[in-house]
Amino acid sequence: MGLGDFVTTAWFGLIADESFPDEAVQTLQGALENVMEDQSFRDFVAQIGGETASHEGDEFRDYVAQDVERWQDVAGQAELQ
Repeated sequence: MGLGDFVTTAWFGLIADESFPDEAVQTLQGALENVMEDQSFRDFVAQIGGETASHEGDEFRDYVAQDVERWQDVAGQAELQ
């Protein structure tokens, strides 16, 4: 398996403890959505070769878990663990 077989991504997210107030979660989510919809932000992301996407709640949790599992598998195959 060579490096050409891999496609990497970078993602950024906010993660809070379950005790974080729902109202605060909604406020942060709304602020993030505003940034993600801002054309200057979208232009910047496109300029550096990126794409925007938005996941929240369980969907984001699942996305992170799948990414961690994927890279644990890659590290195991490369005997990096």
